[in-house]
Amino acid sequence: MTTRYHIGARRLESNLAAYAKRFDFLEVHMPAAGQPAPTQATLRRWRKQVPPHFDFSVILGPAAAGLRPAPELDHDLEAAMASADALQARCMLIVTPPQVTPAAVWRERLARVTARLRRDATLLAWEPRGLWETEDARHLAQKLDVLLVVDPLRDPPPDGAVFYGRLRALGETRSFGSSALERVVAAIGPRRDVYIVIETQSALAECKRLRRIAQSDRVFFITTNVSRNVPFLRPPEMDLLLNILDDVRRALAFLLLGYVVIPDHAHLMFATRLESLSHIMHRWKFKTGYAVQHYRHHSGAFWQPRYFDFICRRSRDVSNKLYYIHQNPVTVNLVANPEDWKWSSAAFYLRKGQSPLEPDLLDFSGDPDELLWPAPNRPL
Repeated sequence: MTTRYHIGARRLESNLAAYAKRFDFLEVHMPAAGQPAPTQATLRRWRKQVPPHFDFSVILGPAAAGLRPAPELDHDLEAAMASADALQARCMLIVTPPQVTPAAVWRERLARVTARLRRDATLLAWEPRGLWETEDARHLAQKLDVLLVVDPLRDPPPDGAVFYGRLRALGETRSFGSSALERVVAAIGPRRDVYIVIETQSALAECKRLRRIAQSDRVFFITTNVSRNVPFLRPPEMDLLLNILDDVRRALAFLLLGYVVIPDHAHLMFATRLESLSHIMHRWKFKTGYAVQHYRHHSGAFWQPRYFDFICRRSRDVSNKLYYIHQNPVTVNLVANPEDWKWSSAAFYLRKGQSPLEPDLLDFSGDPDELLWPAPNRPL
């Protein structure tokens, strides 16, 4: 499974729809009790304005972050949970002020607050300010089963399937170059999800650069399925999907290594170069979904919103997944031989005719244990 990067800027400086075209993560700050706050209807509207893969994090108000038992703390907790529900937020974040020290009383209060926030579908994160030593905070976060938010350029990222961090513009740091962002990716390493906020004025440029570094030079095996209750693909529609795949390949400059389209799903194998996996898949699924529904004079979602991805780390992974792709029509009893299925790259690889799209080729050594990632891809 590839690491999914969810990247946001420090604040929303334009309308949300425009922001969501550039970033896919936003922290929503809860105000103090008595201060103006977005209504639940507004928050639900925000959720509808962004695509399904866009994630929100709700930052608790100052009374909750201060941890002192009081009616204001109860208000902040209730407001944060209600806002998280309205936004379908993936995270809730407690940013404790410097007054919250490593003393035992504050540890106990933090434990009580996190226990009240605990919910199955929401990640809890904690960002301590002030006197906390990183290792001490790490042990407490592990004990409380919350994510410790750190700057990966300054502190070692904690272990775990999910990382939450921020790149802070401190001192003379006004932007982050490619070498710094490469260190970020190396420090974080493979995860299921990475949530990261870039606090510089040039966050958009750094977001693009970080995605390219995090997801470039990898070979992906992809599975995406037709939505439930949507009629299966017919031959002219499968032609349409492959024509659009070729257009997107040329526009986004990725290498298409193999593919098959059958009536209810598609398998793809490609190597990213300049654009991220998420960008490539969003572009292809959006264009093909619209084209098929337009062809049918229908509306609504054509593809299921998520897709399955697998990183081919060694040459044998590429061979195994290509075999799986080409055998798929045989496995589901559509044809007797892989090359007989028109909407596949099987004929090209088996040298038994032409495939509708000619795959790109990578130069592998022939060693099945050859490392493809994290080592760079081989030249064409």
